[in-house]
Amino acid sequence: MLHKNSTRKIRIIFGNCFNSEKKIQYISAYYFDMSERRNTSPNNRLRNFVLIFLAVVLILQIRMFYKSREEYHSTYNFVVSDIQVSKQNLVTFFDEKNKEVYFWNYSNAKSDNFEIEDSVAKASCSKYLFIYRKDDAGKYQVYDKKSPKFDYPVSWLGSDCK
Repeated sequence: MLHKNSTRKIRIIFGNCFNSEKKIQYISAYYFDMSERRNTSPNNRLRNFVLIFLAVVLILQIRMFYKSREEYHSTYNFVVSDIQVSKQNLVTFFDEKNKEVYFWNYSNAKSDNFEIEDSVAKASCSKYLFIYRKDDAGKYQVYDKKSPKFDYPVSWLGSDCK
């Protein structure tokens, strides 16, 4: 028998169970202790929010690091055949094969005035992305030099470059 001030509660579950030929009804009753309930005080909620926030920030930082490392080891060398501008005024380049080229670590905005027939080049293990434009003589000259958005130390990005 439970006392009047007890924190124990009874939970009753009604259900159906099917046997091979007949339906059997059952009732399950069990005790659960309210004192074992999770503590959801404002301090715990704040702590949980801060922990979840820090976990998300850490995961995003790790993702940015690996994407930056991948792009650091990538090589680009193509002539721009098409340019698309997104709603956020970011530029997406298309190479000669009409393949979309997206730069994770370099921001290219509409205000940079890129044109079709510009050349984009980046050597593997190079920090900078170069944009070349043809001059009046038809030779490519450096038009813009882009630095990475997330500038990690080169020793973190990999020393396997030659």
